[in-house]
Amino acid sequence: MLKIALISSYASPLAVSGSVDCDSLGFYVGQLGSELGALGCQVDIFTRRDRIEQPQVHFWRPNVRIIHVPAGPPGVFGREPLQPYIEQFGRFMVGFARRQRGGYDIAHACDLRSGCAAQQLRRTLGVPYVVTLHAPPAQQGSAAAVALQQQLLKDADSVLVLCRRQRDALQGVSGGRHTRIDIVPCGFDPALFWPVRLRARVVLGLPTDAFLVLHVGRLGPGHDIDTAIEGIAQLAGQHAVTARLLVLGAAVPDEGGHLARPLDALLSHQPCETPQSTRSQQSSTSQSLDQSHPSVQSHQLSHLGEFNRLRDLAIRLDVEVAFLGPQPASALRHWYSAADVCIATSCYNAFGAAVLAAMACATPVVGCIDGAVVDGETGYLIAPRDPAALADRLASLHANPVQARSFGVQGWRRAHRHYTWRSVAQRLTAVYAQVLAGVAADVAADGACELAGKVASKVGASASLA
Repeated sequence: MLKIALISSYASPLAVSGSVDCDSLGFYVGQLGSELGALGCQVDIFTRRDRIEQPQVHFWRPNVRIIHVPAGPPGVFGREPLQPYIEQFGRFMVGFARRQRGGYDIAHACDLRSGCAAQQLRRTLGVPYVVTLHAPPAQQGSAAAVALQQQLLKDADSVLVLCRRQRDALQGVSGGRHTRIDIVPCGFDPALFWPVRLRARVVLGLPTDAFLVLHVGRLGPGHDIDTAIEGIAQLAGQHAVTARLLVLGAAVPDEGGHLARPLDALLSHQPCETPQSTRSQQSSTSQSLDQSHPSVQSHQLSHLGEFNRLRDLAIRLDVEVAFLGPQPASALRHWYSAADVCIATSCYNAFGAAVLAAMACATPVVGCIDGAVVDGETGYLIAPRDPAALADRLASLHANPVQARSFGVQGWRRAHRHYTWRSVAQRLTAVYAQVLAGVAADVAADGACELAGKVASKVGASASLA
């Protein structure tokens, strides 16, 4: 039975309770930890304490504990504000691991900055570690983040990525060519996603005759919502097809700004939880965050600026866009099923979970997430940031609804065959086993070399005496 330290320094699985952000680190870690526990592994998820009342050890799921690490002051931090406290995070992990009977067999850093804590664990206690890198090198942000990525490429026992495109990008980085890089994709939950197309639009109050295109992602320059807007504009201008864009998951910044253009005819009623109720929750959260770390406030301002930019772009290009905000888990399959097409145009779609959720709901996909999407079978692959190619593929699916349905069915089959969280966890445990076998072989080889050296020295000493 493997004992695993799963490290998610800034994103807790508990933070996504009540609503599901399928492309968030917290959701990824929670699903992965739960399935590893279901396979019989003992899993401790290390994440930063963000409230003073949180217990240090939270027994969460069978075989899964959440360890709240006191690193920095309580409060909601993002990735960058946490960086000054990551060494403190790692020191706590080392001390906690020392108190556990038998320690840990392997550590898994679930993001770039968590890799620092995994490094401390190996330096101090010799625990081998793997690290999952989600973004291409050019999108890691600061120069310090890029340098850390290069260091992890050289130091980690294995680097995990979610698709071939990410693997190829990392192999071109200094240090990546000689690193073990394993592809372990994201997954989906069959209990959460299944096709409900016949009633989805009725439940959501959407028109049955509209061509609806779904984009799932957060506000931010790397999430490529602008390419989606430009593609919809070119679809109308060059192919005479009117489509309406639904942006799911992008938190809207104010009470009146959730629509880029009025869509009263599109969103006539919503029996599920509405964007308005979601926004009221965001408003209270925003008030608490405003008094938090200055970097968090800066992050909020950048999201507001990005929202305004996208809204202005949609108005200028005469594109109908609805920013729906995060939705509750019970509504997600309806949104995916209601769409004619789901698009994923950015490689910064870090986890690809939205693509898998769409496939599980039998919705065809157009995007650049290779591996999951099979070009011409479950959807279409296009290059990143190519609105003309996006418009061409959307026009093809609009003109061939039978083919679109066939893509959806094939996507559903592929998702269930390869991408349930259970199958992803099984693939991950195989990687863990290979890493541990390699470490054991290295230890044995080092021991043999040391023994051979001792024997040689003794033989030399005997020869000199003779």
